[in-house]
Amino acid sequence: MRQFHTFVANRVALIHDDSEPHQWNHMSGAMNPADDASQGFTADIVLSQGHWLMGPEYLWKPKNMWPMLTEAFNDVPDGDPEVKMDVKMCMSSLGKQSCPLLEYFQNCSSWIRLKKVVAWLLRYQERLLNVSKREQKRAKELNHDVPKYITLKEIK
Repeated sequence: MRQFHTFVANRVALIHDDSEPHQWNHMSGAMNPADDASQGFTADIVLSQGHWLMGPEYLWKPKNMWPMLTEAFNDVPDGDPEVKMDVKMCMSSLGKQSCPLLEYFQNCSSWIRLKKVVAWLLRYQERLLNVSKREQKRAKELNHDVPKYITLKEIK
């Protein structure tokens, strides 16, 4: 069964709970006085036709003379605006995190927050690279070699 938007789904549930399908009958828009307002009729036209106050003519006749159901109740046309669209998602999971930041990124509360965090990280990386370049330039000026690895002396 298709999922309707909340408003329509609630009305359909009320109809299903309080009636049986054999009690239902289809009324075309041309015969339905409730549709007059949506068809742009003025108040004068609606009142002059009389079916707004009296209802459609067939309701004054015996039930065996009422129009017969011509549409199936369960057929909802594709593209009906009252039906929720199907949303499809693809997900995958990794048994092992491939990046230490990935877990942090997954815990960000929103996409905007994640973008801000990444922007700060990129800015920090750029500043570190600039400092490193300045240090290398200064070392070359002083004829010192910049160590490639951290020594035990530096750790202590």
